[in-house]
Amino acid sequence: MDRIESEKLYDSGKAPTVERLIEYYSKVIQLEEKIASLEKNSQNSSKPPSTDGFKGGKDK
Repeated sequence: MDRIESEKLYDSGKAPTVERLIEYYSKVIQLEEKIASLEKNSQNSSKPPSTDGFKGGKDK
């Protein structure tokens, strides 16, 4: 959404603006949960190492 669209939404009134904010907030929460699940691996969760995928070996 660009500035012009944002201003049109604001001018449309309180109810549609609040509704859009709620939609955006829900999407942010959904994306944060997805990021958290993607960051899990066998080192920081109960997932088995076979689910880690290949990311290269550690330097020894």
